[in-house]
This record gives sequence, C-alpha cells and structure tokens, in this order.
Amino acid sequence: MIRRIFFVSFSIVILSFNLISQEINKHVQTTSELIYNAKLSTINLNIKFQLIKGIHINTEPQIEFIPDLSSSLKIKKRIIKKTTEDYLDTSTPVQFIIQLNNKKIKLDSLKGKLQYFYCSDEEGWCNRFTQNISLPLNMSSNK
Repeated sequence: MIRRIFFVSFSIVILSFNLISQEINKHVQTTSELIYNAKLSTINLNIKFQLIKGIHINTEPQIEFIPDLSSSLKIKKRIIKKTTEDYLDTSTPVQFIIQLNNKKIKLDSLKGKLQYFYCSDEEGWCNRFTQNISLPLNMSSNK
C-alpha cells in the first residue's frame, strides 16, 4: 500500500514538472504580430523565431498553429521559408493566413497553440514544443 502511494505521488510530481517545463523554451524565443484584413476576412499571424547558437527548427513535421476557435477560424495558408538543409530559415517570419469562417465574428484576441520541433545537432537531440499564443486583435482596422 505504501509503495502504491509513493508511486502515484512520484508520478504526479513528474507530470507537474513536465507541464511547468513546457511553458518556457530556453532555446527558442518567438515574437508575433497580427494583421487583420477586413476585405478578405483574414488574419495574418507572423511569427519570428530567434534561436540560440547550435539550435535549428525542423520544417518536417510542419510548424503548426492550432487556433482555439477552430470552428470559426481555418488556416488557409502557411508560408515557411526553408534553408538548404530543410530547416526553418529564421531570417523571415513564419506566416499563417487564417480565414474567418463567419464574416460577422468579432474577436478581441487570437488564441491558440504553436507547435514545432527544434533540435541540437551538436548534442544530438530533438524536442517538440507547444507554446500558447494569445495576441490582442483590433478588427476595426482595414488593412
């Protein structure tokens, strides 16, 4: 009985640590901007990646943005520039063109999850990272 309680407690601690460690990526930093286009009913999400030396981001599996309101928003196009090694070219932002399925919808922010794989060639490891995105959105602008 005591061993079972210890194992359950140990498992919970490990799970909690993994959840906490997912919040901050010490190898990759991102900055984001949103551009709303009222005429096309689209939102352009531009994400710029800054990497520490020796780290690269894989383009396969693809970098994904999963919006919270997936029933109201659809990823129409993903624009990713690759290097000759098929890694992400970080000199330009990754662009997600998001289509609003309902033109009458009004959002004050764009929320979702950004998922990507980053690797260290020198140390020989890769990790998947999931980052929460929440950006204010002004839908009254007509760009």
